[in-house]
Amino acid sequence: MLDMNEVTLIGTVGSGYNDNPAVQTRTGIGDNNSTVSNFSLVTEFPSRNGGNPSKTFVKINAWNERSHYSAQFNEGDRVFVKGSIKN
Repeated sequence: MLDMNEVTLIGTVGSGYNDNPAVQTRTGIGDNNSTVSNFSLVTEFPSRNGGNPSKTFVKINAWNERSHYSAQFNEGDRVFVKGSIKN
């Protein structure tokens, strides 16, 4: 049986941690001078009993070309993310 590690998320770009900007971008990483952008994606699930929705915060790392796109995201932007999970 073939294993698969693929995830699709739709959510909102969350605020940065400790008053950091929503999207942080670094360049010159590793031997091939890669670029990475990090941000939090917030997904919400409705409550079963009508209370407050449950929120999940997922840390996203976007590399190279995708980093250039995600560096333009602002807090509150609705985005679609497709990739794999590393735990």
